[in-house]
Amino acid sequence: MIIFKWIQQAYYWFLWVTGFSDTDGNPATVIDREMITYMLRRMKDRLGIIWWVLSLGTLLGVWTCCLLVSWWYLFLLAFFLWLFVHVLWEYVPPKDAFWYNKK
Repeated sequence: MIIFKWIQQAYYWFLWVTGFSDTDGNPATVIDREMITYMLRRMKDRLGIIWWVLSLGTLLGVWTCCLLVSWWYLFLLAFFLWLFVHVLWEYVPPKDAFWYNKK
């Protein structure tokens, strides 16, 4: 049926936009490219300004819960802040023998 095909295409488009579908076609990409960090980075690239609105809105909403409801939301806020920073700045290990196993 055509309606089911349309629903399936809409579902796959949603997965692609939100970063769950890795379509670069390059198997030499980072091994753990299905981690949430890489998914959010792809989502940031695909959504642009909408990603910023969603991310900052989530941080503001959890911060508001911290103020109005309970301090227990600080753990959730700390996790979202860590994830936000982790998505924006990729960690590059120092180039020494410990990380690259060169002697």
